[in-house]
Amino acid sequence: MSYEKYYFQREPFRPDLDVSMHGRTKEWKQIESFLNESLSGNMVRAFLVIGDYGFGKTFTLNKIREEIEKRKKPNYTKTLCTQVILAETEPASSISYEYVTKNFYSIGMEKLFRIASEAKIKKKTFSKKFSLIIGGLANQKEEAFNWLIGESLSAQEKKEIGVSKKFAPPDALGVFMEFLKFLKMTGYENVLVLIDEFEYAINVYSEHKLTTLFHTFKNIYDYFVRDGGSDTFAKHIQIIAITPKGYDVINDLEARMRSKTGGGGITPWMDRMKFERNRVSLELLDDKSAEELLIDRIEKERLKRKEVSFKTFPFVHPSFFDTMVKISKGKPRSLLDYSTMILEEAARRDQKVIDGDFVKTILKEYGYIK
Repeated sequence: MSYEKYYFQREPFRPDLDVSMHGRTKEWKQIESFLNESLSGNMVRAFLVIGDYGFGKTFTLNKIREEIEKRKKPNYTKTLCTQVILAETEPASSISYEYVTKNFYSIGMEKLFRIASEAKIKKKTFSKKFSLIIGGLANQKEEAFNWLIGESLSAQEKKEIGVSKKFAPPDALGVFMEFLKFLKMTGYENVLVLIDEFEYAINVYSEHKLTTLFHTFKNIYDYFVRDGGSDTFAKHIQIIAITPKGYDVINDLEARMRSKTGGGGITPWMDRMKFERNRVSLELLDDKSAEELLIDRIEKERLKRKEVSFKTFPFVHPSFFDTMVKISKGKPRSLLDYSTMILEEAARRDQKVIDGDFVKTILKEYGYIK
């Protein structure tokens, strides 16, 4: 493998590695401020991470989830974090149902088993159907989890958990609100939903379905306020990753709905979430941050038992980094993808060191530069 040839323990430019953020200090402070206010506050809220393709939106969401799951802050310990992508496969008939079932899937069967088994819930707190599902989870019945994620169950499987029908789209909002109530009773204060690649939903779903999705978000907010707020429910907090173009589409849709209805459609949700201040924009990395990003990954994945002539071997400093920063223009995804390609080609060609000239040669061959 290319990375082993150059004394790396893993491929150093994979996007999912546990590495530091670079060039995002200001943006991360804004995100932390939102999390601190939201997770310790009393309101349902949402926040946008805006950036073009390859600017690091997914990486940012992964870092948020990582921070929450480290449990280093008191309000983080009471937060259940989920991560979903809507409409990434064949579109569901009900986008609201898809949103709810994907949240359950993201939480995962084992975690739901654990939460339910540790819960002490009074009888008649929930609907009969939801009580049966919670009971099934507490008894570690896979059928109960499959019901929550919308799987079709056989007659025997439904009998196993005591339900007569499949979890259907019309029940999605009610089940989700019961779940938020259940979580509150088990000690959770928040459900933080990280919605990645929102472009999928914008590009795939009709205007009507998008309006339905935002209406669902509004309904969650309204149920929360009307039926007891944070005294009754875990708060539903969202961070949504979206491109500038996608955000423009939402704003255009809101403007059209406002014109048609005088304030209906998605306008109520947009008004409640106040995205004019609850958002952060990811920009291209400056030269220094782009170089630090590459060096950090190279050093982190170096085999500890191997000594090399210079710390970034086989990448000759500074010509490799100068060339990569210039060609990628500070776009994180391009920095990592090009570096992976260069490393693989260097290994295939038995290149001893990788400098700026080698980078230009390979990227010209692949048609990325002239």
